[in-house]
Amino acid sequence: MKGHTIEVSALAVDCNTESLLISGSADTTVKLWDLRTKNSISYVKVHRKKVNAINSTASRILLTAGEDGFFSGYDLKMMRPVFLHEV
Repeated sequence: MKGHTIEVSALAVDCNTESLLISGSADTTVKLWDLRTKNSISYVKVHRKKVNAINSTASRILLTAGEDGFFSGYDLKMMRPVFLHEV
């Protein structure tokens, strides 16, 4: 699967469906992948530096943390940001 321009730094499988893989990268993006087709279906650019950690919640919120010192929440149903906090 091609998609990120620099190394992948974080991976998670969506807790609501085993067919959605989430990857974070040093290219500052988070990508959503359909594991059945092995295609990138969406991406989110929240951070200004490397994405260090990602996870999803049962309520379909994507959580990310980056080297830029920010922690974010992104609604996977509505595909929009929910919060961005400096740590």
